[in-house]
Amino acid sequence: MEEKVIGRTLYLYLHDEVSDLSCQPIIEQITMANDSSYMTADEHIDGAVEKAKHPIEKIVLSINSGGGYVDSGMALINVIEASKIPIEADIHWGASMAFVIAQACHVRKMYKRGKMMWHNISSGVQGDHETMKETIKQMEQDKKLIDKLILDRTKLEEKDLKSIYRTKKDRYFYADECIKLGLIDSII
Repeated sequence: MEEKVIGRTLYLYLHDEVSDLSCQPIIEQITMANDSSYMTADEHIDGAVEKAKHPIEKIVLSINSGGGYVDSGMALINVIEASKIPIEADIHWGASMAFVIAQACHVRKMYKRGKMMWHNISSGVQGDHETMKETIKQMEQDKKLIDKLILDRTKLEEKDLKSIYRTKKDRYFYADECIKLGLIDSII
């Protein structure tokens, strides 16, 4: 995963499928940045002896992802929500689980030609009847957690989500509509 530190801002990139492979390095970087002993690369180079409480003042998470695995995304969301350093999502394309990750960020910005997409949670299930029943129970719990996050962070209402789920289609949102619905805070 590529990362950059410019001044007191840490830039991270979710430009792939949401998976353990793409989320784990981002989780590690956010966790390290929130550690009071973390120093920026410039501070290491300059040989600074005194460590600032939080040398990173802002984290920008660039999102260009079609989504992916719920469990991987929820792990990243947990770290975003726990971060003492504000995390800004800069959204090019955020679909499915990447849409939810964007909603968890403290500040949400979208490029004027960006878009987001939301749909009902989905899964591929194999195994015996009991295994499939357990998977469905887990999916229902995940859906409740995700819906609560979306409802808490946006102007969408439960009836809006139910409408998306009933149609069984992907629902696309472009920048102007995202502002109106509270999916983003501003357009870049």
